[in-house]
Amino acid sequence: MQLNIPLVSFIALAFTAVAANATTNTSSSVVSTKTVTYCPTTTPVPVCPPLTQTIPLRRMWNGDLTSHFYSTYGLEVAQFGTQGYSEEPPQGRVYATQVDGTVPLWRCNLNQGTPQIDYFYTADAAEFQAQVAGGCQVMPDPAAAGISQGIGYLHPRPQCNAVPLYRLYSSARFDHFYTINETERQNNINTGLYADQGITGYVIPN
Repeated sequence: MQLNIPLVSFIALAFTAVAANATTNTSSSVVSTKTVTYCPTTTPVPVCPPLTQTIPLRRMWNGDLTSHFYSTYGLEVAQFGTQGYSEEPPQGRVYATQVDGTVPLWRCNLNQGTPQIDYFYTADAAEFQAQVAGGCQVMPDPAAAGISQGIGYLHPRPQCNAVPLYRLYSSARFDHFYTINETERQNNINTGLYADQGITGYVIPN
């Protein structure tokens, strides 16, 4: 029997093409069935201490001295009440003892022999030390207060529904002013009497 060579070549080529196509389809099928699993990273949610561990940050004002004073100690507030200071609404709540995610709210007295008195508060330890080195007098703590050189602990960043404690300063009054009220903050800035000095920290709202 005599073979037709061109026909044999055609059959061989056709078989090769079918085999190649089958291989391609198999490969495509394998690729298309691969599953990629994406596992996003999550930020741990901070554990918020109970509100029963917080105490009010009380604000007082002496118009004769154009001086604001802040405290968390009842006896101290009563003492300043006998020195011409009247109490204003509290500016949020701070923690009486240090808990996770909080830092001390330091304070010192910037009175340098002038009739005016400026009480300075900060949650920045380096800033506090710089003020003390510049003459800011560390105020003695009331008996059994248990908070060294400070009046409580607050959050350095927003968490646990805490709100900003804004700081302003008046060179005319020689007075640092702290508030959690955005409207009060803006009104004092708009009058030109106080200049904005940013956020001291974050306190629990009243």
